[in-house]
Amino acid sequence: MASKRGRRARFCRRNLIRWLCYFESCPVTADETLLHSIPNNQDYYKDEMGVWAVSPMAFKPHPKRDIDGMSFFREDFTTPRKLAKASRHPNGVRVCRLTVVELTSLQLDTAVDPDPKELPGHCIVPKLKYVKKLKPEERQWIKKISADLALRATANKVYSPPGLHAPFPSPNAPHV
Repeated sequence: MASKRGRRARFCRRNLIRWLCYFESCPVTADETLLHSIPNNQDYYKDEMGVWAVSPMAFKPHPKRDIDGMSFFREDFTTPRKLAKASRHPNGVRVCRLTVVELTSLQLDTAVDPDPKELPGHCIVPKLKYVKKLKPEERQWIKKISADLALRATANKVYSPPGLHAPFPSPNAPHV
């Protein structure tokens, strides 16, 4: 299990060298934590759902945003607060944490993708890219992985920016 203290607090020769020679373009390592933004919408997040506060929809590849893979941000280079503040989602976002170990246990690899238009530490998970026509077994795999990631994200606590209101119902939801 990863230490609860920040990277800079874990002082040893190896980490000191790594801290001095550690750049955004360096490969993602197993001891890192990744951040993922979740739109403030009932389809993606509901506080009252308990162990399922984060919906599996939050990890389903989106046709417009996840063409090359799902985006994550390395916590060593940005914070949940900065990620939430930089979001362009009209209802705001919440930010969940996942460790690289959790992703690799699901056979999900990360690829470094420094992008000057994004916050520092941007990386992608290429296996979670949007594919227009999925085979039934691929659809089931995405469904299973999305559910597993949602449970892990909920267990790791979700950051809610100060003043963020309760999630809005989906614009596609039927009116009652």
